[in-house]
Amino acid sequence: MSKRICFVSLNNIYLTPYINKYIDLIDEPYDVIYWNRHSMKEDIKAEKYYSFNLQIEDTANKAAKLLGYMKFRKFASDVLKKNNYDHVILLQTSVGILLRSTLLSKYKRKYILDIRDYTFERNIIFYKLVEQLVKYSSANVISSKGYKEFLPPQNYINVHNDVKIENSTIEEFLKKSRSNDVIRISYIGLIRFFEQ
Repeated sequence: MSKRICFVSLNNIYLTPYINKYIDLIDEPYDVIYWNRHSMKEDIKAEKYYSFNLQIEDTANKAAKLLGYMKFRKFASDVLKKNNYDHVILLQTSVGILLRSTLLSKYKRKYILDIRDYTFERNIIFYKLVEQLVKYSSANVISSKGYKEFLPPQNYINVHNDVKIENSTIEEFLKKSRSNDVIRISYIGLIRFFEQ
């Protein structure tokens, strides 16, 4: 009998490309719970996907955002409680914090916490919640060794967000970089809306 795996994301899936690192390693069917913040149709190859469809503008006030998070928490928690998953993979620290009570009561040692961004780890309350989550996870993944400086002491697996680069691209870059041309990088970061 195959194991049941569920990914949980506080964002649209296109904003979590590192999900593919996990998908490439598993042969089991999987479900996805995600917050469809941008009202998009996603290309998801999951057996089942649970899309929480609530659009909240970045300019919304804190009360509206908090209400959205609480609604997502209930939505995702209900799905996790209804389905008896063998493993849950949390694609952000914040989603782990939101689902902490469900994870610790139903999925202790059955979830992976993937820490991709620095959030509120210097806040003592947030730190203590993260400390509890990393203690009872089956694995903790970080995208930078530097995260160990502000995270609770624990075993962490370092897996960067890197994207596979073809050898031909590397060779072409090396040829160009040997010239006297100056390389200028104009932007580093997340580009959400490609059409803009």
